[in-house]
Amino acid sequence: MLAALLQADPVQIPRDTRVPGAVRLHNGIILEGICLRTSDLFPEYGNEQVAHRSIDQQFRRYYVPRTRSQAIVPDPSVLPSLVFRIPRKRGHRRIPDAIGVPNLSPVSPEGLASARLVLQNGKTEHVSLGVTEIDRDRVELTGLTHRWTFSMALSSVPETSLYPGLLEQVEGFDDGLVRLNIAGMLIEAGRVRPAERLLTDLRSGFPDLLPQIEQQTEKLQQQIATRVLDELRLRQQVGQPGRAAAAARIFPQIELTAAAQVALQNLIRSHEDRMRRVTQAAVSLQTTVDAIEDGQRRQQARDMTTALIRELDIHSVSRLDAWEFLADDETVSPEEKVALAVSGWLLGPDEAIQQFTDTFGLLQIRRLVRDYVLTEADEQAQRDELLQSIRAQEGFSVARTAAIIRHMPPPRPLTLKPTSGGAAHFELTEESLGIRCLGRVPPDFSSVWHYPLLLVVPRQGVSLEDTLAWWSVPADRFGFIVAAAAFLPPDSENYAGTAADHRRCLDLIRTLKLGLPVNDNRLFIAGHGTGGDVAMDMASSHCELFAGVISIAGTGRRHVLRTAHNSADMGWYVVFGDRQAFWYPRLTPLIKRLFSRVTGAGRPCDALVVRYQNRGFESFYEETPALFEWMQVTERDPWPEAVSAEMLRSTDLSWHWIRFDSLPPSRQTLEQGIDPRSPTEGGGRVRARCLPGGGIHVSQAPSDGVVILSPDLPGFRPDEPFVVRTGRGRQTVEFVPRLRDLLEHYRETGERIRQCHMQVRFRHR
Repeated sequence: MLAALLQADPVQIPRDTRVPGAVRLHNGIILEGICLRTSDLFPEYGNEQVAHRSIDQQFRRYYVPRTRSQAIVPDPSVLPSLVFRIPRKRGHRRIPDAIGVPNLSPVSPEGLASARLVLQNGKTEHVSLGVTEIDRDRVELTGLTHRWTFSMALSSVPETSLYPGLLEQVEGFDDGLVRLNIAGMLIEAGRVRPAERLLTDLRSGFPDLLPQIEQQTEKLQQQIATRVLDELRLRQQVGQPGRAAAAARIFPQIELTAAAQVALQNLIRSHEDRMRRVTQAAVSLQTTVDAIEDGQRRQQARDMTTALIRELDIHSVSRLDAWEFLADDETVSPEEKVALAVSGWLLGPDEAIQQFTDTFGLLQIRRLVRDYVLTEADEQAQRDELLQSIRAQEGFSVARTAAIIRHMPPPRPLTLKPTSGGAAHFELTEESLGIRCLGRVPPDFSSVWHYPLLLVVPRQGVSLEDTLAWWSVPADRFGFIVAAAAFLPPDSENYAGTAADHRRCLDLIRTLKLGLPVNDNRLFIAGHGTGGDVAMDMASSHCELFAGVISIAGTGRRHVLRTAHNSADMGWYVVFGDRQAFWYPRLTPLIKRLFSRVTGAGRPCDALVVRYQNRGFESFYEETPALFEWMQVTERDPWPEAVSAEMLRSTDLSWHWIRFDSLPPSRQTLEQGIDPRSPTEGGGRVRARCLPGGGIHVSQAPSDGVVILSPDLPGFRPDEPFVVRTGRGRQTVEFVPRLRDLLEHYRETGERIRQCHMQVRFRHR
């Protein structure tokens, strides 16, 4: 209903007018609540002005740049129609305005909770709390010993505490109609099991309400069907079709509507069809190989198909589309059929070829590329020999080698240790990499499926193990690889942000990309507290790597004000509580910076800011579903039309399709780190843009450098001369793809998507 409303013509809402409704962000996410178009950022705290839209959901408020969102669409239904209250005696003791880690206990069946607040002076305060209001979105907790009232998502309350338990204390609960309304509220909130138990008790206790109870039961069944199907479709989309099909088979379909049962059967049938394709392909390929008369070719074909079948699964079977189309064509020889299958597997189905000798050469190229990537930095002679061997293979071209890289499994696979639930763990030690990292791959892991990667930084005093466990449940559900890295010293919030810190981060990302099947366009970095500051620092200094950055309860470092605009297209997701210490003076300048126009790009950053009201420094776990839904629709643009950035360290030299030789020492203002509260002097700047007719213009640069050429570069025309304009004038080059440039870029970065087919050197001064 709401999605349909958002497609209608927008209604012009007067500025500074609050209306219930919804706002659609540019990435398709819909935020509902009390919406407001204004320039007053935090009017209750100060007079900061920046154009934005806010969406108030009572317990949290979202802020988005106006030009990154559509007009407000009024809709009164976004507000809960029913609010249920529980009378409590409120406390009177005062707590400080700034609240540290609350260590809030789960809400009990009695509707009670307790919090141990860590205050700014290091002391602790114990607060008893009780639920006083409930609606479909939130529960309100009020201090029974102190003056403190806040709300949190209803999803934060354990199901076992809702009913029987907490909801029995609601005013008027003895009335059957009140109970029926509570059941309806639970259904709207998606709290299925408590609603089911409540409706069952209503049938026996209030037979006169049976028609209304049956109506609610039907709604509940529809809710169950929707949740089941949405979850199974999500698992399909994120690379877990086997898990989705298995769950569909065992789900008690008697609880579902007829339409949902049909959808489940279609899901099972789709998975079975794909599994059947895998099995039939393996058998048919072996039969085709046996039909080859020439003994030498038959052995070569067997070597190729054995390697193919070893990696064949439901994720890669679509690469055999061209072969499957001609598998029964008698005019195509067995050798040509094998070539179609193997070349489609190596290059992708759209690039499949029928030449047998060329295809055999492509398989050798794949093996040689792997050997090239595995060489050490000082093994240049070995790399030169491998380059000659690759060029000598039948079927060689730089374009085909690039396609092979895009489709090959990780050349340096990490050791995975299976765990319960189908997931697996990996570990990188400080001795081998300079930084310790613990990671986890999701269930149904496949080396041919490209996974989003979430790199997480613990907050001060929290171990890697606990950090990984905190993120693992939602990461498994959404099909993410998650890696927790020790950027912070143990039990310390001391993060200097030196060049050495950044070099370790870059090395870690390269290792993960070469060791795991990572989707380069969906790499995210996140952190809590000081870990959030680390994430913002890393992402804003190397935005060519990241699709987005997530800061939870981080307040930012002053130098990020200089680097935040390094990419207008990298996603920012900033979460904080307005009872955190120092949030207003530290975060407000950053938010204003993110929401203001970017030089060169002419638009604000892709930012989403979330403020939890009357909450302090904490984890905000209830935000994680929204975080992962945001990451599902957020991708990196590997080839932006313009680059506008500021460099502060010798490590900050790569920017999408341009790379510099060095940063002058006088511009390395954060090379050795800096106090987080101190201002930062200006660093080196880059301003460059793609030219409409093919070429680039570098108007500002810290040194000489290279341009990365690829057929994917905006405005690029491979058949026409490429123009590079700099402060020294203009140079024109012919596009000649170079194998060394391609392989060196892959070896140094682990990048599969943003490939370098040719480097063009330029001098700026």
